[in-house]
Amino acid sequence: DSDSVALRSPDGLVSLRDAEAAYQYMVSFHWAAAQIALGSIDSMPSNSLERWVFVCAMMCGFLFGSTLVSMLSAAMMDYQMLHKDTKDKLRRLRRYLRENEVESHLAMLVQKQVEQRLNKREMLGEGEVEALQLLAVSLRSQLRFEIQRSCLTSNAIFRLWTSIDIKWMQRTCLEAVSFVALRPHDELFNAGTRAVVAHVVVSGDMTYTQIPESAPVRAEETTKVTHEQWLCEAALWVEWTRVGKAEATMACSLLEVNAEAFFARTASDLAIRDIAVEYCAQFHRRVTAACPPHAPWPTDLFVPFTDYCDLVVSMSPEVQVAIGRNALSHLSISGGKAAKAVEKLSQEVEVSKSIVVVLGTGAIIRVVSLVVLRAEDERGRLFVEVGKWDGKRRKGTCQLPALKQEQDELVSETLERMFTKKLPFLKDKLTLSGFTRENIERMSSEYGVQSRYMRSICAARIIEGERVATPTCKYLVPEAAGLERDISQDIVDRGDSLREG
Repeated sequence: DSDSVALRSPDGLVSLRDAEAAYQYMVSFHWAAAQIALGSIDSMPSNSLERWVFVCAMMCGFLFGSTLVSMLSAAMMDYQMLHKDTKDKLRRLRRYLRENEVESHLAMLVQKQVEQRLNKREMLGEGEVEALQLLAVSLRSQLRFEIQRSCLTSNAIFRLWTSIDIKWMQRTCLEAVSFVALRPHDELFNAGTRAVVAHVVVSGDMTYTQIPESAPVRAEETTKVTHEQWLCEAALWVEWTRVGKAEATMACSLLEVNAEAFFARTASDLAIRDIAVEYCAQFHRRVTAACPPHAPWPTDLFVPFTDYCDLVVSMSPEVQVAIGRNALSHLSISGGKAAKAVEKLSQEVEVSKSIVVVLGTGAIIRVVSLVVLRAEDERGRLFVEVGKWDGKRRKGTCQLPALKQEQDELVSETLERMFTKKLPFLKDKLTLSGFTRENIERMSSEYGVQSRYMRSICAARIIEGERVATPTCKYLVPEAAGLERDISQDIVDRGDSLREG
């Protein structure tokens, strides 16, 4: 075999070995590119080894070239098929608008919005992923729950049930919870429609609007709804008719909880059923009692006094103990003083003396609910409690009258009990104007956990011209024994100096 290759150059035929290095490189590059592109070359093999390399390189170039052409052809066909569907939809839309003689201004708005929505890529739904249907039910329920967990457990009752029985919660997510995707300006629901599902926002923002024609408002009211906020949660617990309209301001993703499927699932677990029945009963009582002056009207976003802590405070002792035990099981005890404090708290939970819950954020707190009366006269002077008498000695307090809320008791019922047992002389001399909620949290060294004092403050005004006949008691002044003085509760010109008891 020959071992030399002759090349044409400006100087005539020369051997490849005798050519310059730059020219040798260009010849080699030209030869390699020709094998891939199946183009012509001016250098031919001069021996058997070069011919074998030449043949192998041509076959590789043939395979590479055909594969590349096939891939490009398939991609172009996919692109055309994808846009063919979009073009067909737009063509049919234009034909529809033209045949119905829609005004050009409105037609342009319709076409613009349709084009924007067709060109925007949406999140895949579970039904669009066929491979998920191959999973076992147990694994699919675990996957669904893992995706939905953060939003669902932002609601304390769902966090509680997850802690009690995670398998039950996983199956509930599979059977009763689904995803809903909204585009900008899509309406989720309108006023006057019956709610059979509840929603919680996963991502995006929405607006909730009430108007005088469908809700007890004097003018149109708009509220922003953001991440992890619930809409129509009341539909899970009562027969609910919507009193407002919810609309997406941007692309939104929501979880939808079907009320019927959800309650069908609660019957499958006795512990969860007992809590759900109690929770439902207390929620229903607050919905039916929510009206001025005791509370504002309920909406699709908010029902007065249905916070998780409010409901637990009014539940039966058995359910309170079960919830308290679950909350205490999440406490990490390091020993020593902290262990003694938690032990004392645990003992009080067992006898329903203390209430402990886990919030939607995962925080563990002790809950105390107080109903406070803030009564003023026409001159703005406050009615305050200046002292207490236990039959033997007096104790200065200087605070607004307050009473601890008891089990199975609404805020309005606690207030009524305050008038009956503590302030009977005020009962018919006040005009109630409404309630406000004030929460105070502080670390309790006695129990080793955060304590939340929920104060439901009732604002009232003493009827003009009414005279409050307050009770009196006699006591002996220590520094002047034998002298008697009277002390009475009366309206005093002092600020609100309520001290937490």
